[in-house]
Amino acid sequence: KDEGSPLDRRKLGEGGEVGRALERAEPEMKPTPLLRVAEEVKESADYLFNQSGVSLVLRVKPATIYASGELLRLLLFNLADNARKASVKGGEVVIEGERRAEGYYFAVIDHGCGIPPEALTRLTDPFYMVDKSRAREQGGAGLGLALCRRIAELHGAELCFESQVGEGTTVSFLLKGGDRHEG
Repeated sequence: KDEGSPLDRRKLGEGGEVGRALERAEPEMKPTPLLRVAEEVKESADYLFNQSGVSLVLRVKPATIYASGELLRLLLFNLADNARKASVKGGEVVIEGERRAEGYYFAVIDHGCGIPPEALTRLTDPFYMVDKSRAREQGGAGLGLALCRRIAELHGAELCFESQVGEGTTVSFLLKGGDRHEG
């Protein structure tokens, strides 16, 4: 991966910001421009999306909140990459973001294969994979959504999954609390 990738091993491993933040109860929170976070995710993911023939579209409204930008980039990158893997060539993945009264709402939306209802409750279990053959083919280990769940929790958020088999999936979360302002 290139140095700007949210999956840079130096950031994930021991001593990296992601590794440290996941080990402690509270990540380092600082003013984080959310539109810029989403733009950086798109820049990092564009190559993979182009190779797959899937478009990544941002519909993110500007806002700045106290958060860990590095962890949010990793969270959004993983969710977008999962959506890409579930999509067909010519498909589209959308990252939406907007301020709401309760905080800042993010959603990652795909129109891919969808997830069976019986699998929804296990999605964030470590090593769980809905489609093991597709996951192996695409290099998955079943840890991405467990990591995403932990990052969301560190920000006081919860991942919400809505899916219809054959129609697609929306994964959303609401970043609550802390001082926030437009910007």
